Amino acid sequence: MTIRYRCIIQLIQKISLLMVSAGLLLVAQPAVAIIFTDGDFVPSQWQSHIFLTQTSTAAASTVVGGGVPGDHREIVLYSSTGFLQPTGRSMLVELKTSAVVSPATLGGITNVDYVEDHFCSCFGGGVLWGPALEQGGVYYIVPGNATPNSLLLTWETVSLAGLTELDFEEALVTAPGWTDGSSHPDFSAAGGPITFGYVRAKAFVATTSSVLDNWTVSVNETAVGVETQQWGSLKSLYR
Repeated sequence: MTIRYRCIIQLIQKISLLMVSAGLLLVAQPAVAIIFTDGDFVPSQWQSHIFLTQTSTAAASTVVGGGVPGDHREIVLYSSTGFLQPTGRSMLVELKTSAVVSPATLGGITNVDYVEDHFCSCFGGGVLWGPALEQGGVYYIVPGNATPNSLLLTWETVSLAGLTELDFEEALVTAPGWTDGSSHPDFSAAGGPITFGYVRAKAFVATTSSVLDNWTVSVNETAVGVETQQWGSLKSLYR
């Protein structure tokens, strides 16, 4: 009888263990998105970092009304040139001072999603647009996204999804593609704090007015499975 009861107890323990482990799988923590957004662009909440060659200029200001809806940000870039000189270059990176995350606290960043509304009064070459970030005093952007030449003042929603650390490259105003493709931020748990923002850049001779509204960055942190943290202690209860 003792052996029989012992077998029944062991069977109950095994069934309980399976039920508990299944429950843990159901409550595993999913990846969580930290979302930063701005449609008002209070000047004191944004910091400009300007990269120029020759006598080019760059400036950003908040315009009251005219956005989608409400206020919006206007970026004016002027690319200079001189006699027998190459075309000047102008790059503006603006960071939202409160859009800061710590990869160490998050356990790492899986990827980043980016959305903005914009249009550009562009002549003499398009304007580079997209997300930007700063980590350890180095500025990173996503190259390859440019508005075409256009005089049409029509708002457009654009987005970039699933951006990893390899998509962000160090901003370099003198590089043909605007970046050093060998330098990337660190999205791992070992990476330092990151501040997010946006970029505008242009070459060619002309002044362009680029506008921005509904800036949004979604930071997707690395998922953590609860069951991997508690499995060992649960198994010890049934030994």
